[in-house]
Amino acid sequence: DGIRDKGHVTGVQTCALPISESNIQNVAVDPHDGGKYASMNFTVQVVNRLHLARIMRQLRGIPEVSRITRVRH
Repeated sequence: DGIRDKGHVTGVQTCALPISESNIQNVAVDPHDGGKYASMNFTVQVVNRLHLARIMRQLRGIPEVSRITRVRH
C-alpha cells in the first residue's frame, strides 16, 4: 500500500515478485507530494485467504514497503 519512492518502476518490480504467484489484474501507482512515499494498489486474484496472507507477509518483508492493507470488493 505504501512504499518508499525509489522510482515507480523499481517499486512495481520489487512488489511484483511475491505477487507473481497470483493473477495480477491491475497495478496503479499514486505518487504523494514530497516524493518520499508512493501508494501502489495491486488487484490480484488468489486461490484463498491463506494464499493472500502469504503474499501479504512476503510484501511486509520488503524493506521499502512501509504499509500494506487489504481492500475488499
